[in-house]
Amino acid sequence: MTDLVVLLAFTSFVILIATWITGAETIEQLSTSLIERTSLRTEGQLQAFFGDVRKKVLTGQAWAAAGILDATDYEAMNKLFVPILKQHPQLSSMMVANSDGAEYLLLRDPLDPHVWSNRIVQADAWGERVFNRTWNSETGEVDEGFGELDYDPRKRIWYERALDTTAAEPVYWTKPVIFFVTKDPGITASTQWDNPDGTPGTIVVAYDLLLMDISRFTTNLEVSKHGKAFVLVEDNDTGEFNVVGLPRDERFHSAEAIRKALTFVPPDAAVADSAAQLPPADSLQVPALTAATQAWMTRGQQHEPLPFSVDGENWWAGFRLFQQGPNRFWIGVVVPEQDFSAGIRRQQVLLLGLVIGVLLIGMIRAVTLSRRFSAPIESLVRQSERISRGNLEPQTTIVSDMEEIRRLAEAHDNMREGLQSVIKLEKLERDLDIAREIQLGLLPQQSPQTPEFEIAGWNRPADKTGGDYYDWLVLPNGKTLFTLADVAGHGIGPALIVAVYRAYMRATAGDGSCALRDVIGRLNDLLCADMPEGRFITAVVGVVRSEDCLVELLSAGHAPLLFYESATCTLHNWEADDLPLGIAGGLTFSDARQIPFAPGDTLVLTTDGFFEATNAADEPYGIEALEQFIRDHHSLPPDELIQRLYQDVEKHVAGEVQADDLTALVIKRTVEPA
Repeated sequence: MTDLVVLLAFTSFVILIATWITGAETIEQLSTSLIERTSLRTEGQLQAFFGDVRKKVLTGQAWAAAGILDATDYEAMNKLFVPILKQHPQLSSMMVANSDGAEYLLLRDPLDPHVWSNRIVQADAWGERVFNRTWNSETGEVDEGFGELDYDPRKRIWYERALDTTAAEPVYWTKPVIFFVTKDPGITASTQWDNPDGTPGTIVVAYDLLLMDISRFTTNLEVSKHGKAFVLVEDNDTGEFNVVGLPRDERFHSAEAIRKALTFVPPDAAVADSAAQLPPADSLQVPALTAATQAWMTRGQQHEPLPFSVDGENWWAGFRLFQQGPNRFWIGVVVPEQDFSAGIRRQQVLLLGLVIGVLLIGMIRAVTLSRRFSAPIESLVRQSERISRGNLEPQTTIVSDMEEIRRLAEAHDNMREGLQSVIKLEKLERDLDIAREIQLGLLPQQSPQTPEFEIAGWNRPADKTGGDYYDWLVLPNGKTLFTLADVAGHGIGPALIVAVYRAYMRATAGDGSCALRDVIGRLNDLLCADMPEGRFITAVVGVVRSEDCLVELLSAGHAPLLFYESATCTLHNWEADDLPLGIAGGLTFSDARQIPFAPGDTLVLTTDGFFEATNAADEPYGIEALEQFIRDHHSLPPDELIQRLYQDVEKHVAGEVQADDLTALVIKRTVEPA
């Protein structure tokens, strides 16, 4: 027993010394880990801010292509865009303008979300006369009438720069600018759609993102007791860094306070479309932010966490780059060592006291402990044997007046509960695997027997289940119906909608005698009745007619549609024909596109997971690369073409995690033997 006490004393002493020596290293590791987690969390929030805006801008472009955007009809436009702004609080306003000088503006009050405004401008027809309308969605109050305003949307920076967008980069992002109406600093994302027949000309769709929404996140982000997160934006011309995401501080407790802090130039002196003059880091009177920024710039803007001091107190800081369009945002996190050192020192003192207490108790009660250890330990052994046989139910509580035995029993019980949790997680994983198997079972298991044509499809979800889908079905009249669909998002939710889409698609197909536009119309009405609000499906539906080698094709919000014409070596890129499914019921869809297929002609349909796949530099694979791939590999059989395309995308992303579902469907007219 004496040897046991000596061994216990020596071991405790070594643990205590090691803990005390490694305290500083532990503080550095904890600080670095916390900075990294907070930076990633803030980066994810920024991606959500800007990613949602980009999707909505492109959806607006698709609606413009479908011909449903009229800048002079505010009632119809409100039905489309008010739900979008309600669903995305980071969006403060949006605009639709055309080359005739007409503009529709929808604005949500940044301080009262129930107050909405419309402004209708027709610069060529009305001159400086504008129609203004304001309403309160909570009280129902409406105020409308005409006024005077020297304003032409075609002179706004978001309109002018949208005209320079391309298919490879369809969205233009402004630098932080002063908004025309609210005089608040923000960023505008815009795109254009140019009617091929010249009527009504160019349509530009734009969304405004208030910079104060970034601060709403950072001011409520609890890094640690005294830690803070903030976001800087770099001026590419001057190299200066200004604050766009305020740190957590009692002065920035409300939306009005945030707005006041970010509005470095008073609203009555701000000039619309001019560069936003945001507050410099040292103007906020937050010593940690000022000192961290200065230390970071002095050390060449290093990416690794760095130590600095504020009033004799040691801090750690880290900065992470987030690129969005021309804008370079820097996510900053600062953490004082005292947030960790106090707890570590308390643990060290507690450990010291525990060691001394254990030594005293061990020396005084060595004999007594030896007699009282055996019974509870034997109980623990029996419980361990039951656990080894798979019995994880709670057992009789082990009672002991020995601290070590109680802690051992608690650890034993925690282990049992942990094993139960692991088993539950394994069951959940098995359930997801079953869901994946079921979804795979919904996909075609073999290519259809379609004379004169080869057809192949392929799917790879981002999660175990996904929101992409393809299918084909040989109809009673001998024609082959095919479809490719993309539900917004990925995971179990979109997977359930995919199952509903498949059931309704097959139910409405009938015997193939109905026009494709009528089939899709009935399908859309069924989906609108069942799908939750805010969900929609982009889909392509077509029919292969082997008897005359012709394909009927109709797209509901899904693009691009890529058709390679072998005889002329021409690649056609067609836009969507109509709105996505599930947005509104009772729609009348366009007549199907009639595509005659000559030998070697190839139709390639993919979901956006292919051309939006990005590498480590955030560069998308792009539609142009997809088009070039088809030109180079159109002679391949459909199934081999899909696999080679996937390999090319994988080469581009260079090991980056797959962010979206990947689905492709290829139809090719059989090449006649020489």
